Formats: sequence, structure tokens, C-alpha cells
Amino acid sequence: MYTAKQFLILLSCTLLVSCTTVPTVEEAAVLDVATTAVGLASGAVELNPFGPVGGSLLKLVYISGLVKRTPQGDRFVSSLWTGSAVNNVAITFMLPPLLSIVTGITVGYYVYTVQKPPSE
Repeated sequence: MYTAKQFLILLSCTLLVSCTTVPTVEEAAVLDVATTAVGLASGAVELNPFGPVGGSLLKLVYISGLVKRTPQGDRFVSSLWTGSAVNNVAITFMLPPLLSIVTGITVGYYVYTVQKPPSE
């Protein structure tokens, strides 16, 4: 189970990530890769079917512009990777899996909704 201290640390990280700024795609990628590395170093298991290296390579492909980037796509990808980073933090602090997933989804949704939608 988790302690009150772990929960407060997770809450602080979540608030820091989601309330201080809305990350760009590049910042969200760094957050996700960094928190994945910390989680793996702490004994967590990577569930991404591409693995940590494959996931990082996919991020590089997207960021480099080898695929067509759109404002709406960037908005979605930024929220997805930010939510994944928060999920990684929750897993690192050994929170229950369901709470970790719900926290990641909540922050990802928040990031998606506070970003200015692309003008069409």
C-alpha cells in the first residue's frame, strides 16, 4: 500500500506538472522519458509494447517532424505524454495501479482541455 507521504509527493508532482504550465510536445516527451527512466531504475516494469527504447524512438520520430505534425495532433500528444509521466510518478511511488492510471488520465485530460485549441 502507499503512505500519506507518498500520496502527498504524488499530489505535489501532479499539481506542479499540470498547474504551472502546459507542456509542449517536446517538454512532455522529456517528462515521460525521464519519469520512465526513474521508474525503471526503481524497479518498475515497462508496459509499453515498444519498450523504453522503442517508445523514445517513436517520440523522436514525432518531434523531428518525420511525420506530419498538426496543432491538434500536438495538443493530443502533449496531453498523452504528460499523463503518462504522471502515471510513471505514481507507479514509482508504489501507488495502486488503478489510482496511478486514473491520476495519469486525469492530468492528461486536464492538459488537453486547458491547451488553446488550434484555430481553424
